[in-house]
Amino acid sequence: MLIVFLGYVLVTVASIAVLLYIPAAFTRFVMKDSVAAAFDARENFFFIKRNLGNYGLALLAILAA
Repeated sequence: MLIVFLGYVLVTVASIAVLLYIPAAFTRFVMKDSVAAAFDARENFFFIKRNLGNYGLALLAILAA
């Protein structure tokens, strides 16, 4: 039972991480017109950090839709 619970927790944490990361990767892919930009994790995290307010509003819009 504990293993199942830990599995759910792990999947939930991974899902939240993906929810936060994927929009930044997709946005940079569109802005740079390069697939490599979507896989540049360091720059994607900097993108989130630089645009934290706008990024938060965008995530709220995604969750509300």
